[in-house]
Amino acid sequence: MGIATRSNKRDSPTALPVIPYRAAYHFDGVLLVAKKLDTSWFDLKNYEAFKTMSTEGWIWQLQARDHYHREALFCLTIKENASLLPIEHNDADKSLAFILDELKPGIIRDHKYYPNDFHDNRAKWIVDGRSFDTASVESLTSSRLWRMTQNNKLKHVWDACQHADNLFSEAGFNDEGDYISAGDLSNDLEEIITAPHDFHIKQYSNFDIEPEAHVVINLSATDEQIKNDFSHWLTHYRKAINYQHKKKLYTQAAFDYWIQYGVIPYLDLTLIARIEGKKITQNQLARLIFPNEYDVDIIGRLRQVTKPEAEQLIKNEIHRTLSTQLVAEKSGMKIS
Repeated sequence: MGIATRSNKRDSPTALPVIPYRAAYHFDGVLLVAKKLDTSWFDLKNYEAFKTMSTEGWIWQLQARDHYHREALFCLTIKENASLLPIEHNDADKSLAFILDELKPGIIRDHKYYPNDFHDNRAKWIVDGRSFDTASVESLTSSRLWRMTQNNKLKHVWDACQHADNLFSEAGFNDEGDYISAGDLSNDLEEIITAPHDFHIKQYSNFDIEPEAHVVINLSATDEQIKNDFSHWLTHYRKAINYQHKKKLYTQAAFDYWIQYGVIPYLDLTLIARIEGKKITQNQLARLIFPNEYDVDIIGRLRQVTKPEAEQLIKNEIHRTLSTQLVAEKSGMKIS
C-alpha cells in the first residue's frame, strides 16, 4: 500500500477509541514558566519517508495525529482535575506516555485495527452500488434518517416540531370561511423548527466539525439552475459553519508543500512540548525544522506559513478530505 511503517514491538496499552472531545488548539501554547524541552530525540531525517509516501500513507499519518492531539488534550484536562481519582490520573499518564512513544520516531506505525482496505472497499461499494451516488454526494437513506431521529440530545427539537405540528393541525376554517388559528408560535420555537437541522447537529456535537450536510433538491428545476443554486449553497453554507477548504484537489504538490515548510515536525514538537509541560520557543522550532537555511527569515516563515498550515491540517481534519478524494479516484469517478 505504500504506508511507511516501523517495528511494531508492542501494542497500545490503552487502545482507546476516538475520544468525542474537541476544543480549540494552540500548538505553541506551552507554559512560559516551564523548563526547556529536551529535543535530543528529534531528528529531521526521521521524516524522510514522507517524501515518497502514498496518499493512503498521508491519510493515516494525519488521522493518527488528529486523534493523538484530541486524546492528549483530553488526558491533560484529566490531570488538571484534582477531584478525579488517582487511577484516572494514572490512566491519563499512561496514555500520554504512549502518545509520546508514537510521535517521537516521526513516522507513526500502523495500528493493527486500522482498516487498510477501507478506500478499496468504499470505492467498490460506489462502483457496485447506485449509479447516482459518488464519494462526496449520495442520497440520504432511511437508515441514516432514522439514526438522526434517535439523537436524544435533540429531544427539544423534536418536541418543538411536534408542538408546531399540533398547532397547525388544530388550525382551520370555520363555517363562515374565516381562518381560525390554534395559537401563535413563539419566536424561539419558530427559530428551532425552521433552522437547518445540521445546525442543531453541529451545536450539540462533541466535535468541532460535522462533515456531512443534508439538503433538499427540487428536481423540477433545470440542471443549470440546480448546479448554479448548489454552488451558491455550498459557498455560503461553508461560510456559515466556518468549514473552509481548498477549491482545488490535493495533489503531490500539497504534500511537497507540507514537507518543505515542516508542518508535520511542527505538529509533533509542539504537542510533545505541551504533553511534557516544557517550553519550546519559535526560534528553537525554526532551527530544528529548518537547520540548514541561513539566508531566509526562518522564524517569519514558521509564524506565517508553518504554524497556520499545521493548525488548519488538524482543525479542518484534512485527512477526511484526502480520504474522500482517494475513494473517488479509486472508484474511477472523474474529479477536477
